[in-house]
This record gives sequence, structure tokens and C-alpha cells, in this order.
Amino acid sequence: MGGDIGSQMWITYAGDDKEAEAWKCIGLGRSLRRSLTTRPLGVIISEDVSQEMKELLKSEFQVCRRINPRGKPKDGRNLQFRSLAKLDILRIPQLKGSVFLDCNCLVLKNCDSIFRDKGMQWIDTDEHRHAAIFVNSKHGKRTGMMIDQIVEIENENDTTCTKNSIAQLEEFYGKLTYCKEVNISYEYPQAVNGDDVKMVYFMNGGHPMEVSCQKFYTFEYDLTKIWNSLVSPIRSKELVNNLFSILRHLTL
Repeated sequence: MGGDIGSQMWITYAGDDKEAEAWKCIGLGRSLRRSLTTRPLGVIISEDVSQEMKELLKSEFQVCRRINPRGKPKDGRNLQFRSLAKLDILRIPQLKGSVFLDCNCLVLKNCDSIFRDKGMQWIDTDEHRHAAIFVNSKHGKRTGMMIDQIVEIENENDTTCTKNSIAQLEEFYGKLTYCKEVNISYEYPQAVNGDDVKMVYFMNGGHPMEVSCQKFYTFEYDLTKIWNSLVSPIRSKELVNNLFSILRHLTL
């Protein structure tokens, strides 16, 4: 996709070499467009993502940046790729504001109003804590400091220290509760209770790409149907094959 990227952007990431995260990004991007977002889409991908998948991502996102997954900040730390992607956000030219979404998010309704908010939403998974969403309302030194602190917390092993640091960060920059956390593989259905759910985050491997939902007529089952309408396993393979065929013809 091309055109003017504008001054604000949705940004996500794909860091693995098995391409699951890349497909999650594609589904997320399509859910944003289906919601009629007025903001462009950006994705930061690992050099481990195949060239073919990179071309597919470039067809779905206005901005597609490729970075070294083994890159390190100045202090030499080894970082998770999602943290490296967050550090790269401020290097995107002409960008004045952004909202970062973890690739495990899925948009159900238009969420453009979040660009007027501030703060972050932390997710506590089986492995670690990370900021699944954060708003950069105005890029600059303050935003850079916020991202640096988020990255430090995400790569901290001390649980007690992490909880205290998150509380301090939320107090200073703001706390979001925008995304509903779900796992479609859990035994009991998620209670929605009439909430106006605009976005969900699939926790602990409970993404429709990774597990199937057998709880019919539930919120999780509806989410699975929404995901499959965006990216189904069969359609995904056909889409890649068709794209590769087009690319081959263009190079002849």
C-alpha cells in the first residue's frame, strides 16, 4: 500500500520466522480497515520474516520497516523483538503520533478515539508482562523516555520490581483499560456483561490462529468467526500463492 502516511499511525510488529505473527498482523490490519479507521497502518518486522511474507505485509500496510531481531541498544542488552520494535517507532520519518498495538490484538469496532487518549495497557501473560497498547500522542523526548521505561520493564525478571515500576509508569503517563483480555481455549466462556468491547487481546496462546474454539454461541466463538472472516488458514495459503504468482510474472 502507498500514499501519504499522515502524521498519526497504528503500529504493530512481526518478529518470528514461522510467520504466525505476520499473519496475526495481517488479521489485525484488516480488522482496523474493516472498522473504517482513518489512520494508516505500519508494521515493524524482523529480518527473519521471509521475503515473500514481507511482500505480503507491504501490500497490507502503508509502512513496513525491517529491523535486525538480534540488534541491541547502547547498553548491550538482549531484548524481546516486541521491545526492539517499540524502540524503532521514533525512527519512522514524519510521524508525529502513534498507537502501538500488540499483534495479538483484534479490533471489533472503530477505535480512532484512542489517539486522543494517553497511557498504556499492560498484559500479564504466562511468560512476562508487556505493554499491549500504548499511545504516543506527540512524539518527542517525553515519548522516548516512556518507551525506554516500557522496554526496561518488559525485559525485567524481578516480578516485584516490575509491578512497582508499572504502577509508577501508569501514574505518570496514564493507564488504559481499552482492550478486553480473552483466551478462546479456556474451559469457561468469557463474561462480557454488556460491555462495549471495541478491541480484544488474545492471551497465553489463546489466539484463533493457534487453537480452535468448541464453545458454541459464546463470545469466544464469535471472535473465532470474525477472525476466520479476515484470515482463514485456507484463504491465507491461497493468498500467499496468488501473490507469489503475481510477483513471478512481474519479474519475467
